[in-house]
Amino acid sequence: HGFYIGRYELTGTVDSPTEKAGTVLTNKNWYNLYKACKNVIKDNSDVKSTMIYGCQWDETCSWLEKNGYDINDSSDWGNYNSNRKETGSDPSYKANEIFDLAGNLFEWTQEACSSNYRIARGGVFMDSGSSFPVSDRRLSLPYNSDFINTSRAVLYIS
Repeated sequence: HGFYIGRYELTGTVDSPTEKAGTVLTNKNWYNLYKACKNVIKDNSDVKSTMIYGCQWDETCSWLEKNGYDINDSSDWGNYNSNRKETGSDPSYKANEIFDLAGNLFEWTQEACSSNYRIARGGVFMDSGSSFPVSDRRLSLPYNSDFINTSRAVLYIS
């Protein structure tokens, strides 16, 4: 049945996460954000949620590119060289109703290059859309928790 990418970066708390506009869940390590993504949908046998996979991010980038979005320099449609924003707060930072894929915060994925490193995708508000576009991959230690990392859930319908 495919997947549905979360419209917003993760909000709420690790134990009570949401995919709604608002203050982005940050200062958590990969393990806590993974847990939060799995908890976006609870007690529903027809819908499951998990942290986005790297291949799903790539598929989303392919779709964006086919629809006219520049995935190698996302300066024109992402939150760069600015302040961190609440997810969903600015309509110019969305693509097909999906907010903040480009810029705002790096987003952890389930992609890994070894048991020691996880991959974050997208860009961050402190840099440029040409340096860290939506298609960017960034290595990070999974136990790091800081203010520039979050994640995004994906939903599966059974």
